[in-house]
Amino acid sequence: MHEGVECSHPGDFSVLLDIYVPKAEGTYPAILLIHGGGWSKRDKDEVGSKPKLFNSAGIIVVSVKYRLVPAIRHPENVQDIAAGIAWISKNIAKYGGDPNKIVLMGHSAGSHLAAL
Repeated sequence: MHEGVECSHPGDFSVLLDIYVPKAEGTYPAILLIHGGGWSKRDKDEVGSKPKLFNSAGIIVVSVKYRLVPAIRHPENVQDIAAGIAWISKNIAKYGGDPNKIVLMGHSAGSHLAAL
């Protein structure tokens, strides 16, 4: 795992990514996993067994830490997700990923952010 990779730095906040890569060499699709928490709580670390499951299927998982309300106002959280997508598109090949195969996946509020 590559932990705490900075993809953006709005103000005094670092939008960080944790990148979980399958062990075998190859070129893999990537999932940007967006945590839930009502836009106001939780963290990118709360991924459970998802990275292990997806990695075993040959998929890279990238978990994003975005800014939370009420410290920010919407759509700043969406801008953080967009920064994560842009970073993956530009950099995932360095980790064995295919920049043409990126999927957004979220839990609860994370799904909402993915849709926005």
